[in-house]
Amino acid sequence: METTSGVVEDKDMLEHGLRTLEELLRSLGFEGALADKVRQRLAEIDRDISRIEAEIAKLEGERNRLLKEKERISSVIKAFSGVA
Repeated sequence: METTSGVVEDKDMLEHGLRTLEELLRSLGFEGALADKVRQRLAEIDRDISRIEAEIAKLEGERNRLLKEKERISSVIKAFSGVA
């Protein structure tokens, strides 16, 4: 049940667990939409994670750009540091 990312198995496992829980609740007489609410919440969490990962990638790009600029400036300063 292992893949390169483990994501597929996790989603399959969660979906199976939700179906099992839903069946159990129905057998006990509950007709609530608990499984749907859980699925919606998981989807919200996935969207938030994707948004955060995109923001992290953006910030890492900005960080790398600034580090390169700092390195260029430092190189120029070092080149002139021996000039009297």
